[in-house]
Amino acid sequence: MNASTLWTRILPAIGALLALIAAGGAVVGLVALVQWLGKNTRMEVTLPSLVIVGVLVIVLSLGLMAVAFSFTNMTDRTQALGLPDGSVRAVVALLLVVLFAILSISLYTGLSEGTVDSISQLSAPQKDALIAKMAPSEIVSVSDPTKTDPPTYTVWHRSPASVPSQDFAKQLLVMIGTLVTAVASFYFGTSSVASAQAAAARGSSGNVGIHTLAPTTIPRGSRQTVTISGENLGAITAVTLSNGLTKVSGTNVLSNAGTVKFDVALDPTAPTGDWDVTISDAAGAQTKSPVRLTVTGT
Repeated sequence: MNASTLWTRILPAIGALLALIAAGGAVVGLVALVQWLGKNTRMEVTLPSLVIVGVLVIVLSLGLMAVAFSFTNMTDRTQALGLPDGSVRAVVALLLVVLFAILSISLYTGLSEGTVDSISQLSAPQKDALIAKMAPSEIVSVSDPTKTDPPTYTVWHRSPASVPSQDFAKQLLVMIGTLVTAVASFYFGTSSVASAQAAAARGSSGNVGIHTLAPTTIPRGSRQTVTISGENLGAITAVTLSNGLTKVSGTNVLSNAGTVKFDVALDPTAPTGDWDVTISDAAGAQTKSPVRLTVTGT
């Protein structure tokens, strides 16, 4: 195995490891930030901050994923961020789900449970009478007695939400859920139509085409990475080399719109000369390369 082939296999692993470390660090930082916000700020500030930081973490993860994919030649220049088709749509759907969950929690907490009020300057008998009059679930906390004479107390209690507030929370939650569903349906529907139109355009205007092979000559008894350049190659899943009755299947097939990369290992007894290269997609449609691969002796 030569040095270039070794680095070709090591670099994707290094990139994936760095992406994993960075994603883990981002998650740890996010958890620490949420804990800090929960202790030092109100929920009205904590939840929007959580949404913003969560979106940033997901975008950072996408960037690291794109870098890792670039090492393995899995990027597609025709798609957003160079990621495989559908990746960004999946992330948008995930963001909508997370946003809906956070807003649901915020609405339930802010509107359904009511507000916290305080009554101060209470004497001990007044404090006891107020606590006795309220349900245990309504009492939030009671302060320590002040150092004045006589000592006074402060009682924090939860005021129950009114019926109109609860109804408003329910209606707002249903409205946001409907909006999220409508946006997601519109986005996916538009993307599906665009994909179908692009596929129809490709089918009517051009077929799979092969222009070049690199390298065009390989020695038998070796393992080589071969790159096929052409057009409309994104659906290719298999590559076969043939010389008479001898056939060899390519491994580690990676394809995008313009290239197909695969590994081929030839036996030391493989016949020399020109070999046919045939590519095929998942449906079984095959295309033979006009450029042949030459196998030389060891």
